[in-house]
Amino acid sequence: MQGNSLRGYLLAGLGGACWGTLGVVVKQFYAMGFASLQVASLRLGGGGLLLSLVLVIIKPGLLKVRWRDIPFLFIYALTSVALFNLCYFTSMQYGTVTMAVMLLYTAPAFLVVLAFFIYRESITPVKLAALFLTLVGCALVVKAYQVANLSVNKTAILSGLTLVFFTAYLVYSGKRPYKIMIHGR
Repeated sequence: MQGNSLRGYLLAGLGGACWGTLGVVVKQFYAMGFASLQVASLRLGGGGLLLSLVLVIIKPGLLKVRWRDIPFLFIYALTSVALFNLCYFTSMQYGTVTMAVMLLYTAPAFLVVLAFFIYRESITPVKLAALFLTLVGCALVVKAYQVANLSVNKTAILSGLTLVFFTAYLVYSGKRPYKIMIHGR
């Protein structure tokens, strides 16, 4: 395996490990009395600081921003990244981590529907199959076939569904991944 491939696999594994432990860490903050806004602020501030430090060492050129990009990056960071995290963590606070993640994973289904109405993209049989499998998979994860599991907190569901729309905004508005990653977080 070449050095770049190995590095890519290691970074993907590290990212997956961070994502996979996020719910556990967030629930610990809630147990200590933190609110969703505080947890989101800690994640974004800590992540932004860590990423900035790494980029200063590895690739400082990625920290340069054109003045004309600042308004876009500010709006992007506020309306997409910050509100995404706030909704995600609110959904976890009032519901379960599984439910919040499940709602997040329905985002591709909503993206297909939004793309149909906004961008006039066609819904192909493959997309329909993916939509169906996404929804069935999510229903199985939360055990929707058990009536007792269908009773959930309305704030958790509303936050989770709002999260899906911020995910759509993230997907459709991202143009410069490295710069958005550092300045949006």
